[in-house]
Amino acid sequence: MFLSEKTFKPIIMHHPFFLIGSKNTLQFLKKIGYKTFSKWWDESYDTYDNIYDRTYYAFKEVEKICNLSKKSLSLILQDMESVLEHNFNHYFDNKRYVEEYKPVLKKLIHD
Repeated sequence: MFLSEKTFKPIIMHHPFFLIGSKNTLQFLKKIGYKTFSKWWDESYDTYDNIYDRTYYAFKEVEKICNLSKKSLSLILQDMESVLEHNFNHYFDNKRYVEEYKPVLKKLIHD
């Protein structure tokens, strides 16, 4: 699973996001401690085998969001603030990096 800076830029900026990458990329993000936005839109697009299907169904969800009123969008953003804050804090949690790289550090120390 490859995650680039394009994945983490919206997290750092407290923005919600759609992620079109390898199949189950959102599942992987959840596994490493991030929260996603399934409460507010259908994230099943991430489960399709074919990149074209993942893209198509993600864009269908974006289209639905684009048709919401400004008031609805504002309420959604307010509602997801705790998820946005969690992701931001999780990104900058240095202890998480230490845990992830402990096996590598141990190997380097003992070699």
